[in-house]
Amino acid sequence: MRYFLPVSLLAIGMLVPSLPVGSGVVFAACGDEVVDPGEACDDGAANGSGQTCCDTNCEFKPDGNASCDGNVCTRPDTCLAGVCTPGACADGTACTVCGGQCVDAGGACDCDFADPTPTPETCPEQGVPVDGACWYYGSVSASCDAVCGSVGLSYDDATRTFAGSDGTYENCIAVKDAVTAAGQGTCDPLTPGDQNCSGFGAASGIGCHCAPEFGFLVALARCAIPVTTSDAAIANRARYCACF
Repeated sequence: MRYFLPVSLLAIGMLVPSLPVGSGVVFAACGDEVVDPGEACDDGAANGSGQTCCDTNCEFKPDGNASCDGNVCTRPDTCLAGVCTPGACADGTACTVCGGQCVDAGGACDCDFADPTPTPETCPEQGVPVDGACWYYGSVSASCDAVCGSVGLSYDDATRTFAGSDGTYENCIAVKDAVTAAGQGTCDPLTPGDQNCSGFGAASGIGCHCAPEFGFLVALARCAIPVTTSDAAIANRARYCACF
């Protein structure tokens, strides 16, 4: 008597050969704090944050300025082949984290701050709340002074400290995601997140913004250099601005 296996089982047998026990095959799991084959790094839940040079895909962050020491008071940090070199305060002294803020005061960081302002539930003029600030997607080529002024508000330095030159690209993505979800413009992280924008002129510290790609504003970027300012503007780029 002949027996015939179903075609589906035969196909599975040909496409997925059995692996003997102890074959050494390992399936990588990015985020488990184990550097598996195929991964350059793995810092677990910290992947992609400002505490590591490892991104969310378990690859090294691009060489250059990138928050990586977990201390917002040091700037700028630098990643090189996955190794973090912390920055320093402007006065060159050691700094500590103070509620997410830091100010150079003489020979040390002044850490006498009140608790960070809680994220508001609502913002005026269709602003979007993210990490204690109200964010707005600006018009093309406009400064944050102009963006905030257009809704009767003033520039909030969270533009710089959270998503700008003293913040992180990950925070820039968080702002973009929240603003997009609220229906204010669209932008995708298609091109390098952190950029040196010094070559665009004196007023080029625009921080987190949407840049042109293929003729459309679709590339999320962050000018890590130079320092983010309220009056900076670059032609054909739209800024994300915190206002109060």
